Amino acid sequence: MRQTETWEWAIRTMAPGVLKTCDAQTLRLFCEAEERHHIAEMELREYNETARYKLIVATPTGGLAQHPANRILNETTTLMIRLISELGFSPASRPRLHADPPTIDARPEDDLRADPWTFLGAGAPN
Repeated sequence: MRQTETWEWAIRTMAPGVLKTCDAQTLRLFCEAEERHHIAEMELREYNETARYKLIVATPTGGLAQHPANRILNETTTLMIRLISELGFSPASRPRLHADPPTIDARPEDDLRADPWTFLGAGAPN
């Protein structure tokens, strides 16, 4: 469900005319990365509530290692920063965006905000 919420947020937030059909996979990757990031964050938060050492887990040999969710958080953060820039969700990337003005014969069903799933040619994310 979180991917759908992220997808809908992106569609509502993006300036009209910016996203094109070819951007569907980039947006899908962003939604998937955001969900993985959220899951890892929740896992780490839950672990840290009861853990003696925060962010660290005991290894089978008795040593200490970084909690696996930390790696997921770092990787998804890096990916999300790249995708945020690609999609124009950061202040630095917005000036590079080009939005096509609506055409005179544009129909409401062509509006990205009216039906983003059909418009982008990609089914709703899981």
